[in-house]
Amino acid sequence: METDTQTIGPESTMEETLAAYPGARRALFRGYHIGGCASCGFEATETLAQLCERNNKLDVNEVLEHIRTATNRTKRSGWTPRPSPNYVRATRRRNSSMCGPARSSKPSRSPIPC
Repeated sequence: METDTQTIGPESTMEETLAAYPGARRALFRGYHIGGCASCGFEATETLAQLCERNNKLDVNEVLEHIRTATNRTKRSGWTPRPSPNYVRATRRRNSSMCGPARSSKPSRSPIPC
């Protein structure tokens, strides 16, 4: 799905946002710790406004500007992020043990907070 970056706004779904800005997932995680694990993740059908509302009532325009700025920085660096349909499922499985007690047989000193 190809989405024009000019049409992305508060009511855009995260699927549309990620299609327009492939580096948005990374920008959201680095800037706001959104999308890194199951407890702070998001659904593809969730709007950017809904995501901001449930994450400390973030200013949606500020978040959108952060995504745009990060995308421009990424373009200047020459690195091209590519969205993967399997990324969300794989990341959820891999990161589910990162937030909370470790799943190994050895006792954990402390869980990584989210």
